[in-house]
Amino acid sequence: MLNDPGFKPLPDVALLFSAMHLLTDEGSNCRNSTRTNSYWSVKDYAVALEANAVMTPQLLQANVLIAAYEIGHAIYPGGYLSVGRCAIIGKALGLDNRKNAPQMLRRYGAWAELEELRRLWWAILLLDRWVTGESLVPKLTLQDMFT
Repeated sequence: MLNDPGFKPLPDVALLFSAMHLLTDEGSNCRNSTRTNSYWSVKDYAVALEANAVMTPQLLQANVLIAAYEIGHAIYPGGYLSVGRCAIIGKALGLDNRKNAPQMLRRYGAWAELEELRRLWWAILLLDRWVTGESLVPKLTLQDMFT
């Protein structure tokens, strides 16, 4: 499918491919290349899709990859703000509470699709904990242990 010269992915899938390329590009490991043209084009494309009311899991996955790139390259406060954007989009899609939240997504029936969405939400939570400096291990007191 991807080898077909006539293949034209949907805009959100094209953004996801671009974000994957950005994150795995070996040239982006240099100190001076953290804010390259490819970074800005992927970031601008993500904002353009959001402005055009594209709300899909693929858009959210691309934003998670962009946030990981920014955190990994110490682009602050960009990384912090991107993680917040991911959380807002995830809540809008109803990923935080699949049973009771209003759903923008269609009801997924396959276990693999549900698991992918669940892991996407967990990735956002982990990035949020990382960027805010909160401990990933809950703090327990003696009272909590015995109640």
